[in-house]
Amino acid sequence: MPDFRSPEFLLGHIRHTLAFYDGRCLDPSGGFFHFFKDDGTVYDRRTRHLVSSARFVFNHAMAWRRFGSPGYQERVRHGLGSTGTRAAPRCRTAPTTAMAWPSCCWPMRMR
Repeated sequence: MPDFRSPEFLLGHIRHTLAFYDGRCLDPSGGFFHFFKDDGTVYDRRTRHLVSSARFVFNHAMAWRRFGSPGYQERVRHGLGSTGTRAAPRCRTAPTTAMAWPSCCWPMRMR
């Protein structure tokens, strides 16, 4: 049984999880792919979910802070650069790229 209180185990698990997404989670046109098979194949290249997009940004930001790899920072910038366009296309308001936030979500201010 893994020791979920062990920093070594947790850091290893984090690295293992991040490694699964490395090289396959970035959508070159913006945002992140969200739907993967167990082998890492992307099976839905269009659908985006706002909470999942935020989780990708958060996970990569925390990985950048913890491990210091510039690649994680680049993924954060990539994700933040897409929050008004590809991250949740069904939530866009015309004609701007501002997001219309569902009533269940806290409003987020973007600079």
